[in-house]
Amino acid sequence: MKERNRLGYRIRSQREALGVSKSEFSRQVGVTPTAVHNWEENGVVPRTDMMIEIARVLGVNASDLTGRETEEDFEVDGPADMEPTAVVDDCRRLVAKVYGVNLNQVEITLRL
Repeated sequence: MKERNRLGYRIRSQREALGVSKSEFSRQVGVTPTAVHNWEENGVVPRTDMMIEIARVLGVNASDLTGRETEEDFEVDGPADMEPTAVVDDCRRLVAKVYGVNLNQVEITLRL
């Protein structure tokens, strides 16, 4: 089984263990049922921020889904020429969502 398919299998297994339908899971995660189907059946890999949300909804760590043990094991999916400010803005939005605070309350400093 390819690594991508293992990820989909893990997502599906966790979702089914909770007794949650694809439709309900998609609503909880904030995506379409088609997106869930593509993750589980077609080897589509969710974005990193979505992996965090999927793990939160399933009540597991992202590493439980990916099978990776350390930060060094994660590959960044995205354009190599992405501006650092865009990366920081994405991180700010994710932190605000996860912690339930306003975006203007999240400050991130990046030193390159």
